[in-house]
Amino acid sequence: VINLLYGITTMLCLFMSVWIFVTPASYLLGFESTRDKHMNHLQQLWAKPLPPPTPFHTLGKYDGESIVLLTHVLPAGTWASLAPLQLLSGPRQRWPYIHRALGYIFALCSALVSLGLLFIHLHGLSFLQEDTLIASRIGISHIPSLLVVSGVLSLFFFFSMVRAVQLARQKRFCEHRAWIIRHLGSGIWVALQRIYLMLVNA
Repeated sequence: VINLLYGITTMLCLFMSVWIFVTPASYLLGFESTRDKHMNHLQQLWAKPLPPPTPFHTLGKYDGESIVLLTHVLPAGTWASLAPLQLLSGPRQRWPYIHRALGYIFALCSALVSLGLLFIHLHGLSFLQEDTLIASRIGISHIPSLLVVSGVLSLFFFFSMVRAVQLARQKRFCEHRAWIIRHLGSGIWVALQRIYLMLVNA
């Protein structure tokens, strides 16, 4: 069961890393210098009958918001890339110093993602606030309630990482691993959201 859960988590993390850094490479859609060229590339890549994974205007919802890119999108991709490595027991035991160094980078990414989430919520940049049409298509009728739930998850995402770091510094490693798993669960659900949006948009 543990190996199965690790495999699922790894695939979801890989999915998010590919989404951010490879295709649709959402980080390129937020910089004015690369947005138009990359959007044209995506429109050619996903010409009919192959639909895009999500509507093009939603992909570009962070256009011009470099703060979101630097404090949310790019750290989220790094967070997803590091997570499977940090869960592996073999490298963790063989190279504890590397595990610790990557762990602090992982924690920093979590803090930046949380800061970016705060900016997104305060400036109404959530896709639910940006695109009520998509929200209605996926069956969401009461957006304020969902935003509250999203806010609570964001707080837990931040708190769980703070607690995990505290426990690691106290050398309470079993509890540390439990809180890291909770932290991953509070963040990786976004990958499932992306997959669901792809299915709906198809």
